[in-house]
Amino acid sequence: MLTSVFLKSIRDMRGQILGWGVGTAVLAGSIVLVFPSFQDNLHDVIEMLPGVVQRLIGDQTGTNALEGFLRLKLFDSWLPIFLSVFVILHGAAAIVGEEERRTMDLLMANPVRRGRVLLEKFAASAVALTLMCGLISVGLAAAVRTTGADASIGRLVWATFNAVPIALVFGAVALVGSSVAGRTRHAATASVALLVGSYFLYTLAPLSQSIEPWVKLSLFYYYAKTGPFGDGIVMGYVVLLLGLTGALVATAAAAFRRKDLAS
Repeated sequence: MLTSVFLKSIRDMRGQILGWGVGTAVLAGSIVLVFPSFQDNLHDVIEMLPGVVQRLIGDQTGTNALEGFLRLKLFDSWLPIFLSVFVILHGAAAIVGEEERRTMDLLMANPVRRGRVLLEKFAASAVALTLMCGLISVGLAAAVRTTGADASIGRLVWATFNAVPIALVFGAVALVGSSVAGRTRHAATASVALLVGSYFLYTLAPLSQSIEPWVKLSLFYYYAKTGPFGDGIVMGYVVLLLGLTGALVATAAAAFRRKDLAS
C-alpha cells in the first residue's frame, strides 16, 4: 500500500490521463487539420445564419483565422465541458466512491488526517487535469506545425490551460457532494447539472433580455474573460475561480471531517 494518497491517486489515474489526454489531443488536432477546408467560406456561412443564431454563436471576429476557428469549435464549446466532466467524475467518487467500493478502511489506514486525504485526492485530480492539458497542447502544436497554419502556439497553449480553473470549480462542487452524498451518482449528477445549467445560461443570455441580467451567475462568463481571444481580458477572474475552488474544497474537507463513514 502506498503511504501517499496523492501518489496512489496519480498511479490509479495514469491510464485515464493518457487515454483522455491523447484522445482529446487527437480531436483538437483534427480541428486544426480540417480548418483549411473551412477557411475560405466560414465567415460567409456565419453571415448567412439567422440573426438569433449569430447572437448565440457570439462575436467571432477573425473566424477566418485558425485561432478564431478554434475559439468557436474548441475553446468556447466542448473543451471546458469535457475537462470539467473528467474532474467531476473523480471529485464525485473521491469519498463516497470509497464507501461504495468498501475500501474506506484501507484508505483511512494511511497515517494522515481526513482533511489531508481529501486535499491529496483533489490535488491529484488537478495534476491529472494539468497533464491532460499538456498533452492537448502538444497535439495542437503538432497539428499547427503540420499544416503550417498562421497561429500563435503560445496563445493556443494559454487557451488550453485556461480551461483548468473553471474545471476545478466544478470538480470541487463534486467533491463537496462526495463528502455529503450517499451515492457517487448523486454527487456527479448534481455537479453535471450545474455545469450544463451554467453553460446554457451563458450561451442563451445574448438571446433574451430577461436572461441577460443573470449571466454573471454563470461560471462561463468569467471563463470567457480570462482566455487570450476575448475582449478586455480580466486576469482577476482567474483568481476568482481559483478562490472559489479553494472555498469549496475547504467546505468539502469540513464536511468530510464530520461525515459518518461506511467501511
